[in-house]
Amino acid sequence: MSTPGPSPDPSPAPSPDPSPAPPRDGELRRLCWIFPDRESSRMAAMWHGFFWDLYAESAADLGLRWTRHAPEAVTVDATGPGRPRVYVDDEPVTPEDTLFITALYSLPYQSMDVFNQYALYAVLEQAGFYLPFPPQVSLIGNDKLATLLFLGGSPVPTIPTVRIGTGRDISKHGYEVGLRNMTYPAIVKPAGWCGGGGINLARGPEDVRGLASLAQGGDTTLVVQPYLGDGTIDYRVYVVDGEPYAVMKRTPEPGSPVANASRGGAMEFPPVPPELAAATAWFAERLPIPFFCVDFLYDGERYWFSELEPDGVIAPDLTDPDRTLQRDVTRARFAAYRDGHARWLADGARPLTLDPARSPALTPTPTPTPTPTSNRDLDLAPPDGLPMTASFSLPPEAAEPRLHVARRTLERLRSVPDLAPRYASHVNVHTLDRLATLPPLAKDDLNTALAHLEPAADQAATWLFQSGGSTGAPQVGYAPTGFYMAGVHAHWQPLDRTDVFVNAWGAGRMWGAHFLAAALADLSGCRIIALGSVAAEEYGDWLAFLAARRVTAIGGTPSVLRLWFAHARAAGIRLPSLRKVLWLGEAWQPQLDEDLAVVAPEARRWGMFGSTETWVVATNTPDCPADTFHPLPDQLVHADAGGLLDFTTLNPEMLNPVLRYRTGDAGELTDCPCGRPGPAMRVLGRCDNVVQVRGLGLDVAELIARAEREPGVARAQVVLTEQRGRATGVEVLLLTGGTGATPDAERLRKELFSATFTLSTAFQHDPESFRVRPVEELISNGRTGKTAGLVLREGA
Repeated sequence: MSTPGPSPDPSPAPSPDPSPAPPRDGELRRLCWIFPDRESSRMAAMWHGFFWDLYAESAADLGLRWTRHAPEAVTVDATGPGRPRVYVDDEPVTPEDTLFITALYSLPYQSMDVFNQYALYAVLEQAGFYLPFPPQVSLIGNDKLATLLFLGGSPVPTIPTVRIGTGRDISKHGYEVGLRNMTYPAIVKPAGWCGGGGINLARGPEDVRGLASLAQGGDTTLVVQPYLGDGTIDYRVYVVDGEPYAVMKRTPEPGSPVANASRGGAMEFPPVPPELAAATAWFAERLPIPFFCVDFLYDGERYWFSELEPDGVIAPDLTDPDRTLQRDVTRARFAAYRDGHARWLADGARPLTLDPARSPALTPTPTPTPTPTSNRDLDLAPPDGLPMTASFSLPPEAAEPRLHVARRTLERLRSVPDLAPRYASHVNVHTLDRLATLPPLAKDDLNTALAHLEPAADQAATWLFQSGGSTGAPQVGYAPTGFYMAGVHAHWQPLDRTDVFVNAWGAGRMWGAHFLAAALADLSGCRIIALGSVAAEEYGDWLAFLAARRVTAIGGTPSVLRLWFAHARAAGIRLPSLRKVLWLGEAWQPQLDEDLAVVAPEARRWGMFGSTETWVVATNTPDCPADTFHPLPDQLVHADAGGLLDFTTLNPEMLNPVLRYRTGDAGELTDCPCGRPGPAMRVLGRCDNVVQVRGLGLDVAELIARAEREPGVARAQVVLTEQRGRATGVEVLLLTGGTGATPDAERLRKELFSATFTLSTAFQHDPESFRVRPVEELISNGRTGKTAGLVLREGA
């Protein structure tokens, strides 16, 4: 949108004897600027000194007259045949001697003039006048998303944008359907304002709601864009006759998300960056107009196309009292208008139109690669053989504006002495292909990094949590108060204010799931029963209490939930009000479906996937398969060629340095049967199911699967006992509760022993070290409530 200007120019003196049809000698004499006259006296005085007076002087240097008028100053007489007569105030003008500069002004105090401006533009165009940027260009340039759609094939990637309307139904939050993939913090700003006005930083969806409700007061359409980080620089390239003529660099004040001078930003005028100069030809080909400005954002590693300004303000260099550059650019602009007018006349005075076929919305435009001009530029294009971006959960246009978070994480990991060598050759991680070349981060690596970094939250408390312990060394994770659940709740809302929610995740002992679920429930505004773990003899009383309270939702690990529902089923207790079962921490157990069908037939499962290191990565709903999850927009999931999953945080508030972190899960990116667009993550199981038994690999998952096919076995568990690192025994526990049959443990032991090479070879001299026995309860982690498939024990 154009930068507003003042109003107090006197109207031009009328001709003493206006001619109804001035002579058509083809010589341009006048630049007439159409501008709604609504500035305050103070702003009008400021803009005069800032650029209006200089515009008039620059036009005079070219032998042209420059005037400015409100839309209502133009009168058109079309009562007779032929070309209509047009007057500015009462002075006649013709297409040969006058051109109109028709920049749309749409700030709040100009909103009543928007229709008058566009209507006048159309009339002038139909009356045969040359408009350096016709109405179509004003439409595209005034709305920030229209700009990005029309120029979406830019060689400089466009900033991802969501456009939301405001109005009387804003409290219904219907626009939030478009924010599902937005990451936070985010920039929220009017779609058609200028000068840095109305730009705000939203930390989460609740901030967007507040800003949208304010925008409702003026029916102001908003755009939401990912924030590229503190210190993001704004570059404005002035394009004259298709060439990059000059550039204005604007740097924000520390702590400010806005680089405009009106918000305290510093201006300077360096040479045009080569990458932006190379891109200018692409823009000029699609915008065949004499002058325009293109705004780019620079995040420290790469540029992003942000806005088109057909009438971008030509600001002064405040260090130059003669304002040499401002005068030079302005004269070049007006000379381009004059030359464009001459070419237009020579070409038959045909209206200027844009070619819709060039819009990437209709025909994809190949993206040229800018010519490298430095070592840094040479590193921009990924070498042959790099992974394809299809293996990521987000496309490049959604992920790459957020990779400044990954670059910050990389720098944190490079600061860890034990990890620095592995990252020494990795720089400029600004694309997904580059990210895929980073070495994956294992659990031990993350522990090493956290021991060195000891991260802490900028505000409020820093919580330390522990996970694991059944199959390996305990892992420690850090999180701020809130546990990042505001971002989860923005995209996944299983609970609402009407729910009575039972938090059955165990609390204490550094286990995070109970507190994480509590944060989600708090955001939902529901009633919470913080139950945690209970003893076996307490289930009956608590189930009766929950039934009496008409609980509607419960959450826990599947192993804990299985205990609740198995006890309810055995005791004949029903929970008819229960509609929602939230789960996290393990894979969903099919036996739960059988129990729920009896105990709570209206209940449906709502799953979360994550770890204490990554926190919640993805979620699913009752419409999704139990093993398929939708990644959150601030969690980047990658599936490598071997089917291993790794995770990279795009959340700038994340304390753990999660950069291609492997949790030990295998999976793939796929389509979800629920129909939700975008790649979903299907978890295929653990990739660390093979353990060493006396130097031989034992596939725990295969052993459990065979045992669970045995009649009378509900679930199996493998216990590996070691002494000083050597396996002294393997035991398969068979859970038989509620199956109605008794497995033949000795027959199964002999079958497993003879059919499993590792067991028969490792224990050939002491076959009694391999045992199979039925149990009424498997071994669970008393802290987390999890029941792992493999339990490691240290023997005496």
